[in-house]
Amino acid sequence: MGAENIFIFGARVEEIEGLKHKMVSNSPEYYIPAPLKKVIQAIRSGVFGEKEQLMELVATINNNNDWYLVSADFPAYIEAQKQVDATYLDKKKWAKMSILNALRTGKFSSDRTIEEYSKQVWNLKKVKVSETNL
Repeated sequence: MGAENIFIFGARVEEIEGLKHKMVSNSPEYYIPAPLKKVIQAIRSGVFGEKEQLMELVATINNNNDWYLVSADFPAYIEAQKQVDATYLDKKKWAKMSILNALRTGKFSSDRTIEEYSKQVWNLKKVKVSETNL
């Protein structure tokens, strides 16, 4: 799809181990960025509803268990979202990017993924189903 047609943010592969070490070695107060702390406070106060369920997610960040690196990626996510917002206002550019992304994602289809897993992971064989059997 081309780098000009997507929004990429967050840690790169080579940074992940260092970020995880930093998380495990420090308290959440150290590694959670200020903007994310504001979001967590809003969740605690019930702004988004579903407080109990959301607090379960917050607990994974607060307990040095943020293996998806939400806290590390949050500032970059905010910046990427600003780019998304600005791009969305340019309807012609947004439409072009959307069309190009849809056209170029064929390799990443769920049909292909399921077929590869069926063959390579689960060792399943295809079964033909005729419409008369449905």
